[in-house]
Amino acid sequence: MYGKHPSPKLNEIFKEKPYQGQKPEFASVLIVGRDANYSEEITNKPFFAKILEYHDDGVSFWKRHEKHHPFLLPEYPLNRTGGGVPYHRNFAKMGLGSSFADKISFVELLNIPTTGITGKNVNKFFEMLDLHHLQELEDIFLNSGKKTVFISPKILEVLKRIHLNHGIFSWLFPINNELDKMDGLPVVYKKDALVMVGAYHFSSSDVHGQLAAIERIIKEKY
Repeated sequence: MYGKHPSPKLNEIFKEKPYQGQKPEFASVLIVGRDANYSEEITNKPFFAKILEYHDDGVSFWKRHEKHHPFLLPEYPLNRTGGGVPYHRNFAKMGLGSSFADKISFVELLNIPTTGITGKNVNKFFEMLDLHHLQELEDIFLNSGKKTVFISPKILEVLKRIHLNHGIFSWLFPINNELDKMDGLPVVYKKDALVMVGAYHFSSSDVHGQLAAIERIIKEKY
């Protein structure tokens, strides 16, 4: 069943830091996702200590282990075909070294960890949204310095529904399809210090054809 992860410790750390990697206010590259998803089994494994280490300080974790996420460590004990592993494995294929650890933040529309498959209960996802968190995320996009934001078509659909229901992200819609492309990828929003680039979700097989362009954009800009 899709829903809030039952781990009190994981929920506690997400309450303090509802992001992964660099603090989003300080990052120059934001990767937007729906939620941070973990298997329920992970909390029963000694490896869970690595998950907590990562969420405590994702920047130091990347520099210490030369892996941007614990799912990529060889000792990861669970199935590598789901539970967020393909997402981070595809991201890692760009070969961004730990020198980028200070620049990249993974931000989620949900500020709680989840378990199960999001797509099997979309209504539950919308029920768990925290409007205050979304408003803070909107403020980070618009008012925290130079940002390149990578955002998938599905996330844009979610943001449009949030906009229609709650009025947040009104500046983003309607999407301006006349904007220039960046290395072949569509620019969905551009104003002042903010550039939002359309790219497939990193768990999608379609992203493989875009990884080189995403890598070049990150490396050329930062």
